[in-house]
Amino acid sequence: VFCGYSDRNLSHQEMAEWYRNIDVYVCSSLSEGSNNAILEAAASACAIVTTDNGTVPEFLHNGVEAFIVPRELAAFSTAITILCDDDATRIRMGLAAAAAVLPAWTWDTKKEEYRKFFSDALNARADARRRMATSTPAGQRWMTSMIDRVQRAMSRGQSDVALAALDELIDADGRNEGFQLVRDELLRQVTPAVAA
Repeated sequence: VFCGYSDRNLSHQEMAEWYRNIDVYVCSSLSEGSNNAILEAAASACAIVTTDNGTVPEFLHNGVEAFIVPRELAAFSTAITILCDDDATRIRMGLAAAAAVLPAWTWDTKKEEYRKFFSDALNARADARRRMATSTPAGQRWMTSMIDRVQRAMSRGQSDVALAALDELIDADGRNEGFQLVRDELLRQVTPAVAA
């Protein structure tokens, strides 16, 4: 039984029915990202024969939830024959596949993982910039060049250039109180001149 894009896409209901009507799901892909069809087959308790591609190693183990085989005809033939001839193994592997993806790979679970991932990434952005600027050779060279820019700008009376450079330094390393002190002092010197 084939299901592909050559004729038309099946609806969600038709896809659920399609998975219920097969005994073994076979994927011979050379390369995949997150193979949604394998996730759907697993969630539908289908026995699975697949290559080791994409996210397969994250939830399927050879001989437990699926047969993970090399991309060779003989390997596929052997695995499919075992599942066709042994109802107990086919059912056991299908149920194990379903347990491996439900509820761990449902949208309700994954959306929380994605929310946490992006929240942590955004919250850690400032700390990551500080680490990059202070702990890598390229970051240290950048910091040195920005400090030089501040000093040159101050010696030339270019307070706007010095403030802009200090803002970048503070953005990269907000924990460095020295940058903020220099910026505050520079603002005190500039503000009376502007007011006058």
